[in-house]
Amino acid sequence: SFLSAKLNHLSGKNIAILGCGNIGSKLALKLAESGVNVIMMRRNSLKGESIVNAINLIKPSASSGLATYSSSAVQASEFCDVVISAANANTPIVTWDVINSMSKDGFVIDIGKGNVSPDVVKNSFKHNIEIFRADITSSLYGFISHRQKIQNIVKYKMGRARINSDISIVSGGVIGKCREIV
Repeated sequence: SFLSAKLNHLSGKNIAILGCGNIGSKLALKLAESGVNVIMMRRNSLKGESIVNAINLIKPSASSGLATYSSSAVQASEFCDVVISAANANTPIVTWDVINSMSKDGFVIDIGKGNVSPDVVKNSFKHNIEIFRADITSSLYGFISHRQKIQNIVKYKMGRARINSDISIVSGGVIGKCREIV
């Protein structure tokens, strides 16, 4: 949702995901389904290539997005509109080389921990480079609100009831029987 709002549209964008484990691979699938060209990097190239192949098999054939693999964070980031770091690494993978390879108007989203090098963070302000970190606040509010709405539907709107002995009604997605009013 953040990317869609920030970029106005996703289709045709190039986004690098550095770290394609559990979170990165799911994000890559969603982006490829939305028409984004996703360039993925993972330390283990065999797993990385397997994940890329799986994404291209799973995504709808009508989607213009494509997942590709690169073994280098710098090469994966070349001319990208967004670089997303999702690695579980002990050393930063978003370096000045990565910043210099992305699109001049590109920005970084850090959804890992410690993925952006301290000098990139420090110098990003001087060079007008936007770096965002994943914040779950809006997602958490959305999740809670959605869960409450679903609970209300299941409790108060979904079900079967009799108006009188001759008339039965169903609502909220319950499959009706013959002669029941939906």
